[in-house]
Parts: sequence; structure tokens; C-alpha cells
Amino acid sequence: MLHGVAHAFLDPIRQPWEDLEAGYRRDSLDQVRAHLGQEQFDLAYARGMALQPDQALDLASGKPAAKA
Repeated sequence: MLHGVAHAFLDPIRQPWEDLEAGYRRDSLDQVRAHLGQEQFDLAYARGMALQPDQALDLASGKPAAKA
């Protein structure tokens, strides 16, 4: 989900990933995709992209999700 959050934050400003970070990100995405499988990865990534900023900060900090 955090990769989706990062994508959602950077996409509107059209800021590319720095070369070093792009490599780290690519490696991490590959690892997560291998661990979860493509379908679960896609769902988690989309959920991360859809989070509101306060929800994204809570996720990144490990704060439990608010009950709906």
C-alpha cells in the first residue's frame, strides 16, 4: 500500500524518481509482487493510491486504521 501512497503523492507533481531511489523502488516492488502475487499486489497498490493524506500518514507511521 505504501508504494501506492508514494505514487499518489508524486504523480500530481510529475516529479520523477531519482535514479538511486528508482532502483530501490523497483527492487521493492518486485519483492512485494513476488510475495503477494500480482492480484493482491494490484489491490494493495490501488488501495494505497486511494488513501487520503491523513490515512497515508497513519499507515506509514503504523497507527491502527480508524474503524468505519
